[in-house]
Amino acid sequence: MLKVYILKCVLAQLALLYVTSKHKTSRIRPISSALNGTWSFCGFDITSSPTPNALIRNNATHIAIQDKRWYWWRSQAVAYLLRLNDRTREEIDRRTQLYFPVGSPPPGSISAHVRHGDKGLEMAVLPASDFLLSAEYLARRLPGLISHNIFVSTEDPEVVTSTMSWGAENGWAVYFTLNERANLPLYELFGRFGGVHEMLNGLMNLRLALTCRAWVCTLGSNWCSLIDELRATVMRQANAPYVNIGFGAPGTDHYYP
Repeated sequence: MLKVYILKCVLAQLALLYVTSKHKTSRIRPISSALNGTWSFCGFDITSSPTPNALIRNNATHIAIQDKRWYWWRSQAVAYLLRLNDRTREEIDRRTQLYFPVGSPPPGSISAHVRHGDKGLEMAVLPASDFLLSAEYLARRLPGLISHNIFVSTEDPEVVTSTMSWGAENGWAVYFTLNERANLPLYELFGRFGGVHEMLNGLMNLRLALTCRAWVCTLGSNWCSLIDELRATVMRQANAPYVNIGFGAPGTDHYYP
């Protein structure tokens, strides 16, 4: 169970302050500094650090979502809320050993979260091919940073199958967890596999996605927003490549930073 201290979190958000260094660089004091401590998500510690350069624009406006001025602040709050207790972290470690024996994606990997299931009730779901086109775009644009390795998280087994076929044809190594999948609405997934089981598998995939070097997602998915917020805070990768797909040519209109 996630232990959430609502009052403490609210007070911590109020304690977020702008400070200015002697070099006149805009900085935000993280919640950890306000609480005189650190916290972690799945073992990744957060400590006091300057606002990433990619976010120093119009008083820390998110570089990809210019109309949401407090995106960075919300990211800090999300990182605080997702502190996991020891029992949960140990269970995620156990599941990782069971369902992802290689331990973590190779260096330079791209994470692609392909949300299907009942997401079609809210928006047009995107095919795996859109994510793979953007992955190829990233590899061409950043050959020294990105390797031809992709980690795929999804509830849809067909996404895994099609991505494996694409990888074999195009020289990419495809990584995914070995837990059972079904392209079903969330309530049916919970009924088939159990809600706690699905939650823990989701956190396992989330942690693996955060260890990647670049991300291909659609911010129409709340899970992709969660990946974005945690990679910018917990993983200190706010300046790393992130492609928000579904808005024009793959990787061009909404590539950042």
